Amino acid sequence: MLFVNALIFLGSVWAARWLWNVGSREPGLPPGPPTKPLIGNVLDFPTRAIYKRFAEWASIYGDIVSLKIGFSSVIIISSPEMVRQLLDKRSITTANRPPLHFNELVTDDHNVGFAPFGTRYKNMRRALLTLLSREACIEHLPIKQAEASQLMYDLLKQPEAYFTHVERFSVSTIFSIVFGVRCPRHESPLVQTFFRLEEEWEDRIAPGHQPPVDMISFLRYVPERWAPWKAICRDLRARQQDLWIGLMQSCENRMQREAHNGSFIEHLLQEQEKYGLTRKEVAFLGSGLIQGGSITTTAFLRTMICCLATHTDVQARAHDEIDRIIGSGRMPTIEDVQHLPYLQAIIKEVHRFCPSVPYALPHYSTAEETIGAYTIPKNSTIFMNIYGIYHDEDAYTQPNVFMPERFLKTEFGTTPGADNTSRRNDMHFGAGRRICPGMLLGNNSTATLYLIWGFDFKVAKDPQTGLEKPTDPNEFTEGFVISCAKFPADIRPRSEVHSSMIRAQYSSSRAFLRHFEQELPSEDQAFVDTW
Repeated sequence: MLFVNALIFLGSVWAARWLWNVGSREPGLPPGPPTKPLIGNVLDFPTRAIYKRFAEWASIYGDIVSLKIGFSSVIIISSPEMVRQLLDKRSITTANRPPLHFNELVTDDHNVGFAPFGTRYKNMRRALLTLLSREACIEHLPIKQAEASQLMYDLLKQPEAYFTHVERFSVSTIFSIVFGVRCPRHESPLVQTFFRLEEEWEDRIAPGHQPPVDMISFLRYVPERWAPWKAICRDLRARQQDLWIGLMQSCENRMQREAHNGSFIEHLLQEQEKYGLTRKEVAFLGSGLIQGGSITTTAFLRTMICCLATHTDVQARAHDEIDRIIGSGRMPTIEDVQHLPYLQAIIKEVHRFCPSVPYALPHYSTAEETIGAYTIPKNSTIFMNIYGIYHDEDAYTQPNVFMPERFLKTEFGTTPGADNTSRRNDMHFGAGRRICPGMLLGNNSTATLYLIWGFDFKVAKDPQTGLEKPTDPNEFTEGFVISCAKFPADIRPRSEVHSSMIRAQYSSSRAFLRHFEQELPSEDQAFVDTW
């Protein structure tokens, strides 16, 4: 009996010590904020402005930081060299995504951005890389130019609605390219359905917004009556499939009528067997492009407009450059961009100042790795802290100030003499085997050039005081994708000549845009006829 009691006592001591160590940082892990027994750093993980907390930790603990969430390890990397070492050089073992139960519930792991690194993902990515080649993106330039023409016309007619105009432009452009159907107004049923589903999807996947099912696995077995997220996911799953498969079927119907318009999905359906994709994979490959392309483009343009309006000296310099190179007798073309270094600097600085996806989609290690003195355990979630990299005070002079001229002084906009080892200007597109395949398609030069050429962007003035209304370009929106917050804008054409050319450009683009209006709802058609 004494022996049994001794065993029970020793077992209890061992269990208590084991539980006490749950959530503790193991030897060899990178440094990070202090942990608490059992929960680790759960209470430290923010639900708002996560990227700012990541940057704060980087300034305290260095360019590689670890957190403990129960048994799991989270690694945050905040320097170009750490990105190269962990995500590029070790891309084979860090190409996976963390288990995401909500992706499984809603998409059957068909969302290419969150899909596990397996056969399905490789087939889908292979198709993307082929269809998003430089040559293919050049073929889609007329769509970008035509949609940018309507964007200018929209701002001419309703400048106060700039926030929704850029959203319509972004969504319509990528829908035209991918599914061959455009959205002529922000109230288009397709636009509203898409953004409603996106808002719900982001709420399912944003860190801290839902129960930690992937870190506390028993939660996935909780009955639905006590787990309301399960019913929500089931409903979202049905509506997502209705949208994406329905759009694919519209492409098939056009192909049967021999009314092709060269969309991405048309090509994919013709080459479906070559890429080894199912019909559902084809549809969700289209959805991944829409999600990745439209929301980030919207964020970029909103940030650009805010930064131009709050930095009139930048805008004036850009106008001078454009007028000197292009003159006043014609519309700009994409070929002009290569001769406009300050415009290129503005584009780079917008991406640096407010990266649309500030901490990228997380990677997941499938093997233990060693980086210098630190161990990265197998099954670690790895965040690439893009915001922290672009706002590093050791690399950038006044990183929280919008200064395009920094990119005229040095290649990466960094302080002269800064360590640029492994630095890239496209880090906002990710790294390793998960780097965004749509980098070329996501180039925003056309819209940027058109908008700066055609308009003066200012902060609206208070009619009573005559002073500009308070506007802070460092105030960003919340969410997985961020931009400068909406502000009271005063947007006007630069001259009557510019106004006339904008109207003429939109009018001449209408014939081309009709190729993507074959299935317009009646209310959208009525808008097109009268707008």
